[in-house]
Amino acid sequence: HPITCIVSGLYAGGKLAVARALLKELRSATVLVGDPAAKQALSTKEVIEYNGETPKLPHGLGNVVVLAHDLAQPSRIAA
Repeated sequence: HPITCIVSGLYAGGKLAVARALLKELRSATVLVGDPAAKQALSTKEVIEYNGETPKLPHGLGNVVVLAHDLAQPSRIAA
């Protein structure tokens, strides 16, 4: 079954470190980022940048890792 991981509440470097560890374990995942710098810092092809408060989680893409921006509310993303 696909897994969705929401990484929030950390400083930018911490979120990137957690995302890299998750990507290593998941082996394949789509990453949603709210920060253009995070998109550039990740070395995976499947990075989608989102705008706004809450990203739209894609369906049918398998595993998803969300790097929420600093003001995001994880409960809204998970809903």
